Amino acid sequence: MHKSWAAGLSGTAGNAGRGRWRQAAITALMLPCAAGAAPPAEAPPRYAQVDFDPRFLFGTSMDLARFSRGNAVLPGLYATDVRVNGQRVGTFDVRFQAVDAAGFTEPCFSLMELEQLGIDTARLLAARTGEAPATRDASLGEAAGCEPLSVAVPGSRADMNLGDLLLDLSVPQAYMHTRVRGWVDSSRWNEGATVGLLDYSLNAYSSRTNTIGTNFSNLYLGLTSGVNLGAWRLRQRSSKSWSNRGNSSWDSIETYAQRDIAPWRGQLVLGDSNTSGELFDTSSLRGVRLFSDDRMLPDSLRSYAPIVRGIADTNAVVTVRQGGRVIHEQNVPAGPFELADMPAAGYGGDLEVTVQEADGRQSTFSVPFSTVPLLLRQGVHRYSVGVGKYRNAESDGEPWMAEGTYQYGVTDGLTAYAGTQASEGYASLMLGSALNTPIGAFSLDVTGARTQVGGASHEGLSTRLNYSNILQDTGTRFSMAGYRYSTSNFYSLRDAIYTREGGGGSEDDPGYAWRNFRVKERFQVNVSQPVGDRGNLFVTGSSQNYWREDSGHDLQFQIGYSGGYRQLTYAVYAQRSRSGESATMSNQVMLTLSIPLGRNAIDAGPGFNSLSTSVSRSSRGDHLVQASASGSGGTELPVSFGLTATTAQNSESSASVNTLGGYGAYRAPFGTYTANASIGNRSKQVGLGARGAVVAHSGGLTAGPSLGRAGALVQAKGATGARLINGQGAEIDANGYALVPSLTPYRVNNVMLDPTSLGMDVELESTSEEVVPTLDSIVLVEMRTTQGRPVLLRLRREDGEAVPLGADVFQEADGTALGTVGQGGAALVRGLAEQGAVQIRWGQAPDQQCRAEYTLPPQAPAIAGQAKAGIASIVRVQAACRVSGAAVSAAPGKKG
Repeated sequence: MHKSWAAGLSGTAGNAGRGRWRQAAITALMLPCAAGAAPPAEAPPRYAQVDFDPRFLFGTSMDLARFSRGNAVLPGLYATDVRVNGQRVGTFDVRFQAVDAAGFTEPCFSLMELEQLGIDTARLLAARTGEAPATRDASLGEAAGCEPLSVAVPGSRADMNLGDLLLDLSVPQAYMHTRVRGWVDSSRWNEGATVGLLDYSLNAYSSRTNTIGTNFSNLYLGLTSGVNLGAWRLRQRSSKSWSNRGNSSWDSIETYAQRDIAPWRGQLVLGDSNTSGELFDTSSLRGVRLFSDDRMLPDSLRSYAPIVRGIADTNAVVTVRQGGRVIHEQNVPAGPFELADMPAAGYGGDLEVTVQEADGRQSTFSVPFSTVPLLLRQGVHRYSVGVGKYRNAESDGEPWMAEGTYQYGVTDGLTAYAGTQASEGYASLMLGSALNTPIGAFSLDVTGARTQVGGASHEGLSTRLNYSNILQDTGTRFSMAGYRYSTSNFYSLRDAIYTREGGGGSEDDPGYAWRNFRVKERFQVNVSQPVGDRGNLFVTGSSQNYWREDSGHDLQFQIGYSGGYRQLTYAVYAQRSRSGESATMSNQVMLTLSIPLGRNAIDAGPGFNSLSTSVSRSSRGDHLVQASASGSGGTELPVSFGLTATTAQNSESSASVNTLGGYGAYRAPFGTYTANASIGNRSKQVGLGARGAVVAHSGGLTAGPSLGRAGALVQAKGATGARLINGQGAEIDANGYALVPSLTPYRVNNVMLDPTSLGMDVELESTSEEVVPTLDSIVLVEMRTTQGRPVLLRLRREDGEAVPLGADVFQEADGTALGTVGQGGAALVRGLAEQGAVQIRWGQAPDQQCRAEYTLPPQAPAIAGQAKAGIASIVRVQAACRVSGAAVSAAPGKKG
């Protein structure tokens, strides 16, 4: 939900929410009278007094005192976007409080809230002479710490735009933190609610081969169950499979407890996990791991980009381009400048920097930019420490193991890294560095290992070199070129464990293959070349050989071209491969074509969207021709579907295999369901699938789409059937809840409810909320609603005049704000009881308040089509409002 700063404070949020439109309208109406009353240039915290002519309201007696200053915001809680010095920070609940007897209001903040806005509170406290930090609000979040902005931050100013719900804060730069792009304060991270969850994937498959009459059936169930308790995540992943051939298994894949360690920007895992694989090969570990999590870093620090340094002779604008596109622009003062939070773009491409001086002069220079995966920005580091049992299905034993790695950005273009691994009879050490140079980015590391196998000690080295670059003149991109060479006595941790566990002395021993088929050399390359506006030529390849001479040589090579002509897209591929001891090369070529069918998949109704075809042939005589069409249900139906026709022939049979198949997927509010089937001259097949999640929480059980690495549990009471925007089909269920999956951890996510999908008997106070979930959290997002039939009250005073425009309407029973009176004494309100009274106020004097009783007519059945049009349930009621004494009862009205 949007950040609630003022929980527990007095005041009526509903009054603020419903009054904003009336305040904006009246303020706009009065602007002609206030045109000459602009605030002075120094912008004091109080606005100059302005007198409005009440005749603009055509004789009504509305009290305009609160509009006599530039800030006409009533006290209360407002859900508003906040900008600080022109930069958007987020959406927050901000409390406005009166700061003088005249009712002038200002936003108030605690120290914690100021920190979330990027204000350096330590510097503020030091600047406030005579006030020690200990005298301030200790909890940093309670009402006692809420101070008006002009008091908390000297020289600051707040401007509230009620029409756009935008709060602009101007804060002296001296009090601001230096924040990099994409920074999100960790105090905004939301650990989520205490919930139990079950994520499931179910697949059923059955096939029959006509020629030999064999049947095959299989059922697979994958489960991820767990509990979220505060910052802790308890998870258990398992799978169960059944087959008609007697194969049935239950596999416990992993069980662990995990939580984030915010001060260290890392994760702690107790139980089963996999090492990162950045420096060493990935290992499965059962034990304890502590490792850094780049998702917690600002966007600008998560991947490498060089620091841009230069000197400006005057106040200047620095523009940075890459490949002709502007990727960054910043105003800098005269003198040396440093741009340290440049956005990263792919694997590099030199940066062209332009400095536009205030006197019109312009200078340009280039900054080399290439990167490899191990390059980090200056000052950024990664770490990983793990100890426990080595787990792998290919090994019966579970020997202990330990691994530690560390990477650090030493300078702008140099990263150093080191790592170590240890196990029973095994130890290794890696040292390396990554470097950005004008001719590309390199990384080089050397690993030394000592292994005890069969009573003998083996010491060896493995050297790895990676390279990446973009040739500016031609656009040729070497996204990765890598080479590794290992000596004959080098064992990786995996090789050592399997060799020790399996023996390896003879060919009958399980460890024989691991000892004698260790990799000697490995080479891989990935090169791409743009051709024209839409074309791209690419080459990928890998080669690997082994220390045993008769173990063969693995080779895979692929070249291809993709492009387009008008609406048609096409691609041509050729592949050549050889595996292991096989001396025969396998060759294959493929051509694919795709063309849209002239429909816009977003705006159109159900139908097919595209048509594609492919043709392939191999050197063994295999060939395949396939044509397919895919479509969707448009905006009304959450379905996708397709048809495929295939004819194939392989080298082992002269007969062709012809198949016609189709698939469909339905994205329901509580999960995704799929079906596919095919029939041909040789076989037939059918398959079914289901994916989704169920969450148990304090409000009951809620089903929805598969959750991903973070999700939201949306509560909107009475909004049954309302759709979540970007919610993968999620809708509010009968209990008032919905699951929104696939949020991004440690980033600001906007959870939005589609107001057009609501019925007329419910109104949203807010249609969107901002949340910053932690990893695997389920954040509770409350969308506040007002339920009840919409009632159009026509309010008349005893003298027959309409109640003044802008008057506030309150529930008499509890003082809840219901709405605002519009033109002609009309007020559209919601949440009224079937019978009762309302209070109307348009000023503080006794004769500027009145009371009206009402009785609503019986509710009639909705007429088909009217509810969707939004007119079926509006009730019109005439109500007389008396200033004193018994109010005149309102006559029942009729539906409009």
